[in-house]
Amino acid sequence: MSGPLISHAGPSWHAVMLVVVGMVIGALVVQPVMARVTGGSVEPAATTTKWASCPSVAFYPGFSPDRYGQDFVKRLGASEDMYCGLTLPHGATITAAKFHLYDSSNTDQVDQCALYRVKLDPPDGSFARLAGDLATGVAFDGGYVALTDTSINDAVVNNRLYAYLAKCRLQFYGTALAIIGVSVRYRPA
Repeated sequence: MSGPLISHAGPSWHAVMLVVVGMVIGALVVQPVMARVTGGSVEPAATTTKWASCPSVAFYPGFSPDRYGQDFVKRLGASEDMYCGLTLPHGATITAAKFHLYDSSNTDQVDQCALYRVKLDPPDGSFARLAGDLATGVAFDGGYVALTDTSINDAVVNNRLYAYLAKCRLQFYGTALAIIGVSVRYRPA
């Protein structure tokens, strides 16, 4: 036997056209989800919303002798304040704080629910409320409820200078008032 069984003379015009057509179709499909450059600035095609949360079991009283407990998904307590630390990505923009609560009392309420930041650098003991001061209301006794605040002060997260936390007050210990958790909606940087 002499000579090669397979010869290669380069790509045919059919193969080249298939590649070009594939590239054009790919560009048309991908282009709507890519960033757009206009006037020297980059505009993202879509904004992504993400969430961070703090479950009931992570809320603790601000004063250690205060009584607190857990009833499955409900954090119970008799504290002026119950706190939960939040981990939010640096540079993110907070767009909402949503407090998930339980209230079956028509004489008391879960109140003072808010999102705060505490100054770390330089540390001076100061803090600021970013969202909230929400309450279920004394007359409300409907059980599970979610309260949301979308008017956020100082919305951009700066983990170099601040720590972030959620707070609510449970006025008495028992199963009628409880914290289920808090969800924080944000846009990544």
